[in-house]
Amino acid sequence: MTPTTVTDALIHKLVTGTHAEGITAIDVAAAVEDRGRVLLVSGTDNNFETHWDLPAAPVLPGESLLDAICRSLTILGLHVAQVTNYLGHHDHDQADNLTRVFCFAVNVTDPRSVCHATTTGHDWADLDDLPSLPSTTRRFIETTRPPTPRPPDQPLIRSLRACAAGFYPVEAGVELLIHHAIWLARADFVEHFVHIGTDATGSIEMAHIDWNAAVAALAAGTLLCSSSEDQMLRLAASLAAGTPANLRDALTSLDHHNAHLVSEAVLQANGHQPSP
Repeated sequence: MTPTTVTDALIHKLVTGTHAEGITAIDVAAAVEDRGRVLLVSGTDNNFETHWDLPAAPVLPGESLLDAICRSLTILGLHVAQVTNYLGHHDHDQADNLTRVFCFAVNVTDPRSVCHATTTGHDWADLDDLPSLPSTTRRFIETTRPPTPRPPDQPLIRSLRACAAGFYPVEAGVELLIHHAIWLARADFVEHFVHIGTDATGSIEMAHIDWNAAVAALAAGTLLCSSSEDQMLRLAASLAAGTPANLRDALTSLDHHNAHLVSEAVLQANGHQPSP
């Protein structure tokens, strides 16, 4: 299914529609993605056999769906930054009681903190890592995964550099995306947010990025990506176009490689030549 942006009206519709069907037991599940992998937690079934699934929790009386998501992830040591999309639901029988499970895509401030704070078995996994994964969970994860990147387009990179040349902050933002090697390899990003033309003489092909539109798509949840990819695009847009970025959230969520790229971009924005 196509992901749906989470709004108060949507939450109200999901709950009232479920109750109207006579279903009173509601669970929530969270699809938390980081660097191309999805968080799974272990549990046991009625036969005491271990299984893996998305983090989930029942919705307690008087509790909203979003509150239940936050509670379920807090137990794992994770802090919810944003519930980005509604991914769908499935129903299952539990002790002769039908339960509806709503699944949401969730961004957290520091995905790696789960490794330090929980005693629950967990794994950051690709779909193929755990063949026994429930089919409904596979469907949810497949929905959250961004399109497969294509090989980098070198002529496009030359055109972006030509357009940015001489404007240090714009150069820095463009170089950050080039060396990050994710966004400019995504056909959906290039098609919607990169615009190609020529210089005044018509002899040099130039390209520019619509930074504001790209950041707006992130905020609307229509540009699916991992949390680190989200932050790298926001930082590049902040350098190139001055769009606001939360440095605390952005910088503390980066791995060593991406942090190095950002530090190089900051120096370049100040007129320093980037490292080879």
